[in-house]
Amino acid sequence: PTFSPAYRLQVVDGGRLLHTGQGLWAEQTRQHLVDLVTGRDLAITAPLAAYLKADPARFPNDKPDPFPRYMIQALTSYDTASKTAGLLVLEGYAAPNGRALYFHWDLSLGRITAAHELGRKTSKTGWIAVRPVGYSPTRRETYVMTMKSEAAGAPQGDYQVSLYAVGARKRLVASFPAHRPDTEGPFFDPATHRVAVVEYRELDTDPQPFVHLVDLVTGVRTQVKVPLVTYGLAFDPDGRTIHVFSSKRGEVWSIDLESGNALR
Repeated sequence: PTFSPAYRLQVVDGGRLLHTGQGLWAEQTRQHLVDLVTGRDLAITAPLAAYLKADPARFPNDKPDPFPRYMIQALTSYDTASKTAGLLVLEGYAAPNGRALYFHWDLSLGRITAAHELGRKTSKTGWIAVRPVGYSPTRRETYVMTMKSEAAGAPQGDYQVSLYAVGARKRLVASFPAHRPDTEGPFFDPATHRVAVVEYRELDTDPQPFVHLVDLVTGVRTQVKVPLVTYGLAFDPDGRTIHVFSSKRGEVWSIDLESGNALR
């Protein structure tokens, strides 16, 4: 079988499994995991093709195989306790009005039971991307982020960032403009249900970038300044501090979220 490594290694199923990647093209529904207790390799097949084929009006395709028009971007969650999983999918290539989609997978039934549109290309949309944020087993919600821009390609400027809580239903948490989110994020704190979206700027003549902190339950957003070329962020267990690393400065900043003061 083919194999494509995951964009980011992700621990799922309450810390029991590590998602390492998926198959390519027609085999992309095959998701590869490692059991962190036994070390055993596992493979699961998402029932996405059957769901897409069953509703051609909603998911049109001019070929017998729904792939590569619909491309799986991430396994957002896999939780055997709640019997749910989720997939992020981009409709692209042959689709001028391609959509960013989330598919809710009921593990007890062994099938996809819901699909939610998270974004859509239009004549004014030059680029759209989706990224997983995290999963809350207590709230049984998956959090995802979309980024849209009117510039062609992967632009360097401003995006419209939207955060969603999805599962059997969809909830828009927050939507706001941000300057080019960095490639390492977003960063999720499962203890407080917060996400950090870090802006990327690298020139000394650029304005100082912000990190956007969003409460995924209430939708409240706050901003604090971070150094140029911030490539890593961690939430402190105290709930009041974040730690960020600037590769440009070679410094770690500990930032108080209430005052914005930084210890370097």
